[in-house]
Amino acid sequence: MSDKNDTPTGGSNTNDPQGNGDNNDPMDFLRRLLGGDASNTGGTSNGFNLNDLGNFSFGFGPASGTDDNADGDSSEEDGKSGRDGGFMFMMQQMGDFISGISGSFGKEQGATINTTAARTAALRELGADPTISDGQRRAVDDAVRLADLWLNEVTTLPTGVSSTETWVPRTWVENSLPTWGRLLTPVIERMNTAGLEGLPGELSDQIGQFTESMGGIMNIMKNLTSYTFGTQLGSALAALSQEITCSSEMGIPLDTAGTAALLPDTIAQLSRDLELPQRDVFVFLAAREAAYQRLWAHVPWLAPRLLGAIQDHANGIVVDYSNIESATREFGLDPEVLSDPEKLQDAMNQMQTIELTPEIHYTHEKALERLETMLALVEGWVDVVVENAIKDRIPSTPALSEMWRRRRATASQAEEALKAQAGLELRPRRVRDAVTLWTRITDACGAEKRDSCWDHPDLLPRASDLDNPAACIDRLLDDTTDSFESDLAKLEEELMGDHDDTDTGNADSGDTSPEDGDDTGSTN
Repeated sequence: MSDKNDTPTGGSNTNDPQGNGDNNDPMDFLRRLLGGDASNTGGTSNGFNLNDLGNFSFGFGPASGTDDNADGDSSEEDGKSGRDGGFMFMMQQMGDFISGISGSFGKEQGATINTTAARTAALRELGADPTISDGQRRAVDDAVRLADLWLNEVTTLPTGVSSTETWVPRTWVENSLPTWGRLLTPVIERMNTAGLEGLPGELSDQIGQFTESMGGIMNIMKNLTSYTFGTQLGSALAALSQEITCSSEMGIPLDTAGTAALLPDTIAQLSRDLELPQRDVFVFLAAREAAYQRLWAHVPWLAPRLLGAIQDHANGIVVDYSNIESATREFGLDPEVLSDPEKLQDAMNQMQTIELTPEIHYTHEKALERLETMLALVEGWVDVVVENAIKDRIPSTPALSEMWRRRRATASQAEEALKAQAGLELRPRRVRDAVTLWTRITDACGAEKRDSCWDHPDLLPRASDLDNPAACIDRLLDDTTDSFESDLAKLEEELMGDHDDTDTGNADSGDTSPEDGDDTGSTN
């Protein structure tokens, strides 16, 4: 333990000979609570230094780079963790909590979501990694390679797979966490801001004055909130990771660009539950993963547009406290009630029957519609090209497609938990309509015209097209006809231009002939 803590706590205050500190100074209160100079940014203090929190082990294990045992050995029991660890597990959790908070004073200070805390919470939930066999790796490689070849025949988008990987739930958590952080940060930040904006004016002003007066303590509270969000996200992702079959299953691009990844243990369990050949399930999911990778690789505007739609959606979040205000007015506690224990108890009991949770409203309905439409179009396109690629090769394709539709329509508890935290529905509701739209476009216009819709955001079908595919098809066909007629007219103009140039050249040649000029001159 650092010798900075050898001095007794309760440091002195030069302005307070009695050592009681200034009760109106929140930082002085914190100094007396923790001991020493809480605001000290370095050097030696007479007590606890917040910036040194990360250097201490808090009694739950050796600090970084140290070993409590002189001989360098460590007890197996000392390192025991997990749900069966009893008291030691509880102590480990407490240690991680304090270390997580202290870590917020470093690189993640001010972050809305502490991703380090999220990772720690998720990996503790998951426990030890399952073993990946060479056979599983070969199965993943073969399935992705075969599916990618089949996709070449049904889409004009080139392959987006540069490598394949075999993942376990832990790998998915670690690779998806940065993306989840970017997606959820604007939503949570807006929820925090909207919560204050929705308060009655007088109360909002009082809270604003209070936070200003609290100074450094409020920074600590922000870091505590960031840590809390992080641990909640980590727990939700840990549960979700045990259901994920491929890296792109949630329909959002990860930072692992060009990498097609499958989770073979989850796929094997899924095939057993469905009583379908494991080989068929592997190839089906590999085809979905490879199809997603084509979009992520060759539609560079897609990921920024998804994030932008989420930001626009978040900006429209409003927290409404009117139901709480009306309830408190109805059960206003006048002095008579406060002085009568029975009446006070009766009022409290009645208050418990009323919903006192503020209502969340989403005012930017168009932003939410854009987000849902974009997610549905991505998922629907993948459905169409995958089915076209495998339907003549895998007899169980209808059963696989139906299984996936049911899986998508029924949100698991893990997805519901993530939805509750994110405030977003990332499982699009209109995928069936999007599948119908892409199928009809393919039949009427061909795969090339269908895939050209991804060339620019303005070319992508709109939300109204999901209700009326015929209008979208007519628009695409009109574009094709206009393009053909435009090219034909351009060719005719070029041909006419060449003809006119030839005629003009011949006429000019005759008019300016030296012989003609000489003859005219000699006549005169």
